[in-house]
Amino acid sequence: MVTPADNVKTLRCLNAVKQAAETGQPVELA
Repeated sequence: MVTPADNVKTLRCLNAVKQAAETGQPVELA
């Protein structure tokens, strides 16, 4: 079962990966 909090974590991870791809920065998964 996926909770809203899990969805937020997933979105943050995806955003971090997307930003890293755009900027060439290392990916930080907090």
